[in-house]
Amino acid sequence: QAVFETWLNILQAIPDSHLLLKNSAFLSQEVKKKCLSYFTEQGIDSSRLDFRSLIEVQHKHLELYNEIDIALDPFPYGGHITTYEALRMGVPVITLKGSHQFGRVAMSFIDLVGLPELITHSQETYIQCAIHIAQDHSTLKRWRKEIAERLQNSPICNGSVYMQHLENHYRSIWKEWCVTRSGHRLQKGMQE
Repeated sequence: QAVFETWLNILQAIPDSHLLLKNSAFLSQEVKKKCLSYFTEQGIDSSRLDFRSLIEVQHKHLELYNEIDIALDPFPYGGHITTYEALRMGVPVITLKGSHQFGRVAMSFIDLVGLPELITHSQETYIQCAIHIAQDHSTLKRWRKEIAERLQNSPICNGSVYMQHLENHYRSIWKEWCVTRSGHRLQKGMQE
């Protein structure tokens, strides 16, 4: 419900915007009708809503991203492969930082391509980010050209760079643990 409310607020704030939702659940006319009703009952014209179901052919699936200016990451369970695909196709993804791993995958991808301004921390900042980005046509145009290359050069697509990042992370965790453990020993020794 919260994610639909957030997307509704974005649609209301940007009158010429459209929302494309793609999910195999939209094979069901009942599901499609229920989603359509939610938005139309809140004053969104049905012409601004596009429901798509499964696209079996991979290149046709990816071509769908050419119809999108901004991808809105769902929450609390965020996109994983869909975030990667959007970035691969040059589409910026706005995400809400989740409290669990399943709500932070998109955030990791977005951070690794160097777009921290697309990582939000509340529904309100998510909405404001979408409004701001939608109005910034020059940045959207530039990102369309740059994001795929940033992805390709990021640790996501470069195994050796990824492993270096992972090893550095493990090393910092180990150092932190060592400092914590030596501090415990030091405190324990002082108490005795």
